[in-house]
Amino acid sequence: GVYPLFAKFNFLKKPLQRIVCGGVLAAVAFTICGFFQLTIESELPPILNANEFHLTIANGLDTEITLTNPVLFPADSTKTIDKYNTLIKENVNSKDLLTNLNLEIAFTRTVGACLNTEPAKIKLDSSVEKGGVLYITEDICGQVDKVLQTYNFDGKFDIMDKPADGGALTAVVFNFKGITVIPENGSNVEFRFTNSEFTKDFKPKHIDEIGEQQYIGFVPYNELDIHLGGEYTLELFKSPKDSQVKPDTIKKDLGLKQGGSYIIVAHYDNGKFDAIVNNVVKPNSVSMFWQIIQYLVITAGEIMFSITGLEFSYSQ
Repeated sequence: GVYPLFAKFNFLKKPLQRIVCGGVLAAVAFTICGFFQLTIESELPPILNANEFHLTIANGLDTEITLTNPVLFPADSTKTIDKYNTLIKENVNSKDLLTNLNLEIAFTRTVGACLNTEPAKIKLDSSVEKGGVLYITEDICGQVDKVLQTYNFDGKFDIMDKPADGGALTAVVFNFKGITVIPENGSNVEFRFTNSEFTKDFKPKHIDEIGEQQYIGFVPYNELDIHLGGEYTLELFKSPKDSQVKPDTIKKDLGLKQGGSYIIVAHYDNGKFDAIVNNVVKPNSVSMFWQIIQYLVITAGEIMFSITGLEFSYSQ
């Protein structure tokens, strides 16, 4: 169909013209391919070097906090994290950090035992070099040893990895303070993402205060199949799955997209559950369907170059 189309417009009648045009089209196809490759590479997360890891610090408080550590933040030695947000520190040198595990956390207002008049002085656990999530909640100021727990990954996922199967890597940190009802399934908290096969029970840290309960924990990374479409609401079960009790649901579009990595900070405020979705790794912005363009161009170039060359050789 290529030759008749060109003949209709009295274009590229001679074999040499067709061969040259085929070569130009092939060059254009490779240029398009290079453009897409550069676009994809610009979205890839940073690569870890020897003795490096990516560190995530999640703020589980309803107020912003300011962190101080000369190794993590060498420029001005401080960093501010908004409430229910996360901070990703890429390519942290583990040997350097282990020389100074001290961390100061300043609060804009008094939260539980954390005073806004003086920063909390704590230490990072040495296991932080394995990578994971530092989750800051009210209970850190009440600890005797003042060591901030690291929620380590299970070794399958790096926080800055791209999903292997085209889904979305999703983790959850949660701080449910002020709950008056104790979960019925053995003090477990069960999470389920609708439109996915993800359903798991987790045993959180349980703080039993007079008149209220607090549950703090971390749901490790899982790759969710987001090809099913629709909203990805987060359901929190406070009773066994076979119970007739309706689960508490965080009704919001989590905005999970293919190729992305997310940390969801779930919390309990003013008598209701809510969550903030923090995007760690950008989702894919270039669709694979755009490759059809270069396939069409290279096919047209192949027809003009190869077939015309064979036709010309045979005619001679």
